[in-house]
Parts: sequence; C-alpha cells; structure tokens
Amino acid sequence: MTVADTLDAIDALASTWSTDREERMARRHLDPVDFDALASTGYLRLIVPRQHGGEWLSLAETGPVIVDAVRRLARGDQSVALVAAMHPAVVIFWTAAPDAPEPHTDAWQSQCCEVFDSALAGHFWGTMTSEPGSGGDILRTKATAKPIGTEAGRFTLHGQKHFGSGSEAVSYMMTTAKPEGLDVPFGFYMDLRDQPWDGSGGLTITHRWDGVGMKATQSHGVLLDGVEGIAWAWPGSIAETSAVAGALGLGLFVAVIESIVDAAMAEADARLTGKQLRPYEEVEWTKAQIDHWMIRQASAGLVRSITEESAAAAGLAAVKAKMGVAALAEELLGRVSKVVGGGAFSERSPFAAWSQDVRALGYLRPPWALAFDQLIAARQPRE
Repeated sequence: MTVADTLDAIDALASTWSTDREERMARRHLDPVDFDALASTGYLRLIVPRQHGGEWLSLAETGPVIVDAVRRLARGDQSVALVAAMHPAVVIFWTAAPDAPEPHTDAWQSQCCEVFDSALAGHFWGTMTSEPGSGGDILRTKATAKPIGTEAGRFTLHGQKHFGSGSEAVSYMMTTAKPEGLDVPFGFYMDLRDQPWDGSGGLTITHRWDGVGMKATQSHGVLLDGVEGIAWAWPGSIAETSAVAGALGLGLFVAVIESIVDAAMAEADARLTGKQLRPYEEVEWTKAQIDHWMIRQASAGLVRSITEESAAAAGLAAVKAKMGVAALAEELLGRVSKVVGGGAFSERSPFAAWSQDVRALGYLRPPWALAFDQLIAARQPRE
C-alpha cells in the first residue's frame, strides 16, 4: 500500500462517516470499529520509519503528509481524528530521535523496534500527561515512579492525570513521572491492551470525559496507583525530540480544527444560499469569510514551515499558527452562528457542536498560558 493509497482510503472512510454526521456528533464514546477501519487504511504506518517497514522519511517529507491525512479524516469525525492525531504525535518521540548515546544505544534501538512493531500491528498510541496544576507542561509532573524489582526500565506509576484522550480505546499511552529520588521527569509508556480501568490493576478512571466540546474523545481523568510503566530507554530523548514532536503535533491539532471550520463554512453557505441577508448579517458573513481565509493561510504556513525550516523554527511557527487559528476559529463560529440564526444553538444543530469543538484547540498542548510563555521566551531581545 502506497501513501497515495492510504490517503485515498482515508478519504473514502471519512466520506462514509460523514453520512452519519448527526449521530456521530451526538456520541459521547469512541467505537473500536472506527479505529480498526482507520488502521486498515495504512494510517498507522505513516509515522513508522521507512527502514522499519513504514513510510516516514523525515519531518519535512512525511510530516505534511500526516497532517493532510488527519485533516481528511476530520471531515468524517472530528473526535476520532483528534484521538487518532495523538498516535503520530506520540510515536514521533521514537521516530525522530537521533541515535542514542552510550550506554543507551542498544536498549533504545530495541525499544524503537518494539514501538514501531506495535504500530505496524495495528495498535494506536495516545498521551496521558496532563496533570492538575501543571499548566499543560508535561515536564512539571508530580507523578512518581517506583522501580519494580531489579529489572531495568520497569516501574509502577503513581499520580493523578486529568486528560487521557482515547482512554479505554488506544492500546498504549505515554506519560511522564519522576523516579523516586530524582527531580528529573522521565518519559514512560503503559501497555493498556489488557488493562482494567476499575482500579484493580492500578488504573482508575476518576471522572469520565464530560466536555462540552470534542464529546467523544474519552479524555478521561485517571488515577495511576501502581499501574506498570516502561521507562523510555533513553531518558534524555524528550528534550532531543521535542522540537520535531512539537511542530508535528501542533500541525495535527490545527488540521482537525481547520476541517471543522471548513465544514461549518460549507454548511452555512448552503443554508444562506437564496436568503436575503440584513446589513449586519452581510458584515458578519464577510468577516467570517475573512477569518476562514486567514485560518487556511495560517495552516498552510505551518505546513510550509515544517517543510522548509529547521525543527526549532518550525516548532515556534507552529505555536504561533495554533494560537492564531484557535482565536480565529472561535470568532468565526460565533459570526456564522449569528448569521445562521438562533437555530444554530440547538443541540441538533452542527453549529452548536462545532462552536464548542473549535475551542479545544486553545487548550491542547501547549494551552493558552504556556503557549504565550514559550512565545515570549523565544522573542529576540530588542537592539
């Protein structure tokens, strides 16, 4: 299966899903059948290096392809697309890492092979890193890790995580915690394929996702209290890969929101055809069209940065694009809803769901405050 075949298969899948839009937008759960169908398109192979049997070549060459794949998928179901976006956003930490230094070289290579093999076998990866009080910074973890016996790399994890998108649906979750006696956060992953979520295995859902947006992402709050975690075989790889991972992850998040905005504009245009707009409505509709154009330009600029700039520059551009699109998308849905009329706020209306769904972008990592911290810190001093 080629990359073109995968994109065509994703288009076909999204088209099928879009025929059930009303039912899907009312869901508060994920359907495993959807993920099986997505895996069959070859999507999971896109983040696996070519030399390991996948399609990944580099951030510049394959990053835009994965962003495009998620954008296409979101045309059918934005919640599934957002959870599916977490897969490459996590696996990238292994895919894009340089060769690990000694004494981690052999263990890291072995772990990379295990991660890639799991993706090729059809398993999705997700992230469960956000904690109360962390502000979205995965390195400000209060969770702890206790070694299991003398076997290197195996720990039990303990701490509260309040967003785990894809909980009960994905096979593996990454997280961060501090090993006992250390004040440095390590990366860990949990194999959750046969893991109960009722506390009997050290994993307890403390509150099920009840967000007013992205309703079906199952972004549950979870207590880790003895669940087994596998430490990343190269402890410093988070820092080594963060720029590449950040640029790709933000591109994926923006792609989901861009697809929602595209759908909202298309639906509004269809409803407004033949309608005589009042002056206020004309102005708001025109402003919405301008916002839509700006969102598309920001998204295209983000992808262009991934293709043409260094990982560090692309990561910074991605933060700017993400925050710009987050603000514009909220404004646009507000304008469109005013023009469409009061019916836009009915629970049966897609505009009501879309208005809340686009708000998710501002809170996805890095959330508003952390994003602005990063942008301010990166600003060059004035001469």
